[in-house]
Amino acid sequence: MKSYKLIIAAALISLSASAQIKSSDFPAELKILAHLDMKSLYSSKTGDLIKETMDEKSNRKMDSFKALSGIDVMKDLDSIYFAGIGEGEGSGVIYASGRFDTKKLTSILGGNNGFKSEACGSHQIITWVDDEETHHGCFVNPSLAIASDNVDSLKKALAAIDGTGAKLSEESPFASIVKNQPNRFASVAAFKVSGMAETIPQLSMLKQAEAMVLSINQTSSENADLLIKASLKTANAEAAQQMGAMVMGLQAMMMMQAAQNPEIAALAQNFKSEIKDTNISMSLKITEAQLRKQIAEGMKKANAPKPMDGAAPTSSVQ
Repeated sequence: MKSYKLIIAAALISLSASAQIKSSDFPAELKILAHLDMKSLYSSKTGDLIKETMDEKSNRKMDSFKALSGIDVMKDLDSIYFAGIGEGEGSGVIYASGRFDTKKLTSILGGNNGFKSEACGSHQIITWVDDEETHHGCFVNPSLAIASDNVDSLKKALAAIDGTGAKLSEESPFASIVKNQPNRFASVAAFKVSGMAETIPQLSMLKQAEAMVLSINQTSSENADLLIKASLKTANAEAAQQMGAMVMGLQAMMMMQAAQNPEIAALAQNFKSEIKDTNISMSLKITEAQLRKQIAEGMKKANAPKPMDGAAPTSSVQ
């Protein structure tokens, strides 16, 4: 009987570990939803390129994280979502699907200051403090973990998962972001974009936009060429024309830097945009060679030693 029960338990864990996040797992009041398809990325040509480009230091970091958490990022994480639920900063919720050693991870978090656990329906919300910031999380099951800096947002997410709160409809425009699509690694959908642009200076160009959809796709399963596609919806045709002119101006400025920065100019040449009524469609193709170089340079910058506070910059002149 004991062996029989162990087999049943193992089967149930296996089923839950392969379960996919559904649209109905998200609250109905979403304002933004981003999806990073880790499983699709790491099993693709682009994923192979990333693994080939990773240097020794990056691999050591991955190994260290695996040893500490028991999570192999390239094998155990399927999808990561960011759901914008509340209005204030830090009110978003992160969903991670994959395979987790919940006991080990809870024990690790238990070593942080201010750790506590409280019941929320059939779940346990854990709270911990890291770098003087309070965080909240919940292991819904061995295949789904959610976290937020706002406990109310976390409870809304749990209510949707349990069916006690308003759920996202399958007909919602956000539903297309939730579902996995072949060769699509990342996607974002956002509404009330103008409000986001007011609070995030880097998005000031989007002040006249009402909605945005963006995706990063591998052009085919045979190579690591990427196609970044974006669509913006504005309130009226005049706003679309104004935003379109700004986009074209930015592209022209990038192409004018061919002498100083030929790589940026080459990217600008692969950029296309089209205005139709109140919509602006944009696309940017990045070749495998360009991507390989960008990843290598990004890792080099990330691993560069940071200057000590107050230290004067070194001079190359002897």
